[in-house]
Amino acid sequence: MNLLFPTILLGLFPLLTGAQEEKESLESKVNKLLKQVEVLQEKVSRLETERKSLKEDVEGYRKQVIESARRIFELRQALKNRDEEAPKIGIESPPTTPQPEKTEIGPDKPIRAKVQFVDRTEGFFLLDKGQAEGIKPGYRFEIVRNVYTAGKENPEIKHIGIGEVEKLLGTKEDHAKLTLIEGDILTLRYDDIAIAYRKDKEVPLGKKAEEWNAPQFKIVGVTNDVYMVSYGGMHGAKTSQIVFLYRDRKLIVKLRIDSVEKDYAIARVIKGTKKGPFGPGDVIEIKERKTLVVGRLIHLDEKTGIWIDVGSNDGAKQGMKIAVMRRGKKVGELVLEKVERFWSTVVLSEKTRISDLKMNDYVEEILGKKDDTRN
Repeated sequence: MNLLFPTILLGLFPLLTGAQEEKESLESKVNKLLKQVEVLQEKVSRLETERKSLKEDVEGYRKQVIESARRIFELRQALKNRDEEAPKIGIESPPTTPQPEKTEIGPDKPIRAKVQFVDRTEGFFLLDKGQAEGIKPGYRFEIVRNVYTAGKENPEIKHIGIGEVEKLLGTKEDHAKLTLIEGDILTLRYDDIAIAYRKDKEVPLGKKAEEWNAPQFKIVGVTNDVYMVSYGGMHGAKTSQIVFLYRDRKLIVKLRIDSVEKDYAIARVIKGTKKGPFGPGDVIEIKERKTLVVGRLIHLDEKTGIWIDVGSNDGAKQGMKIAVMRRGKKVGELVLEKVERFWSTVVLSEKTRISDLKMNDYVEEILGKKDDTRN
């Protein structure tokens, strides 16, 4: 019995020695890992310091860019003002005779006509009346449309725009050619009503300038991603305000104002809103439009279907009702079936045949129209 216990201890000794060595090995590994953690923590601390320093540098560069853009704009304005005020050396201008203010923008008696033709490409339209009814170049007509609503007996009169007579056409000058001075030519339709401004009810043109020639604000400069716009505090601009840029009735980009000066502001693109190129000279708008979807027929085939060049990127949605227009006249109706990003497929309405349509016909959204498609 006395000999058994030492024998057992001698048998366990190798096991105890191995456990001790394994423990020491694990402690060594843990110490190494702790040292690695300390090294990584030091790296993280250095990176955080560098990140803060870079952030401060970026903010400094941003302020420099804005200040440079502001300075460039002010220098351009100063040069422009100097050129306008500089005397013309060696050139003696002849005395000018004051011209009387033009006040005849309409007839003594009311004239009512209808839009007979719209050329959206060239930007003009024709009325069904001319010289015989007393129309003269320079006369201005308000273009309106009767909009009928379900449940209401009388139509609502919708203002479309203001047109000015450019000249009279035809051998008998029985048609007036007009250009829009207010409004969008794409919204004009065949059979819209044109009502002449009465001469005796209108104030001189100079006093109507604000109404007919609303101020246009534009992008006047760009430096990197900073845009300078001619819309400043004197016009009502505010920091963080969003302004909009449209082309062909489609939204191109939204800009957010960063800083405001008296007669200009600095703005940047709102991420995800840019849908096309733009730059100095482009007009911005301070109110978002409720735009209609407008495009053209780009594919027309009985077997492969009908496609138009507008998609979700332009605001198109499945089930949307579309009018097909040609020379200002409605020739058919379609309904959007499958909408992709830049194009859509459409189906014919019950009253429209594919033979009614032609390639490159204009298409525009019909508001408030119920589904009426073929099964």
